[in-house]
Amino acid sequence: MSKDKHVLTKYEEGMVQRFKAAGLLQSYAPDDWNGVTKNGGIAVLCSDGDIDAFEHHARVISRRPHCIKVFGGPLLLARNFPGYRRPNAEFLAEQILLGMEVKKTGTVFLKFHHPCGMAMKYDFDLIRVIKLAQEVYKDFLRSGRFEPEKIFTFLHVKKSEKQATYLLNPNFELKKHK
Repeated sequence: MSKDKHVLTKYEEGMVQRFKAAGLLQSYAPDDWNGVTKNGGIAVLCSDGDIDAFEHHARVISRRPHCIKVFGGPLLLARNFPGYRRPNAEFLAEQILLGMEVKKTGTVFLKFHHPCGMAMKYDFDLIRVIKLAQEVYKDFLRSGRFEPEKIFTFLHVKKSEKQATYLLNPNFELKKHK
């Protein structure tokens, strides 16, 4: 186990590599996002100041990130997360929709990260965080309030040497690739 609880363990770094090879996590280039977002999109991020998710988003995804930051970020939208509170999740979802309306965008970015202090508080490991990310994506689809091609789910990881952000394939069957 890593001495720093706020970076991936070597085992988790290996898992990230396997998930990339299997297609669960996908790398991307800044040019991949040209023309994808209208008016910047709404990004839901964890307030954790030890990660560069906001800076990465502004640098790579959209120069105009309209962010909603709260500890736990999009984890708080996952019904199977112990920190889930329905009134809070409803408020967060309403803020996303209002942000989309006032900024005239249909794009939403759900930016999960690991290790996450809120996830660690409830002993959630990398796989459980990824499963929650997939759950939130599917809940957004089921709600009918978001366009499927405008919901982007990311996993930001803090490795011992650097940080990286991957596009997460929300439909990937995780149980086959532990």
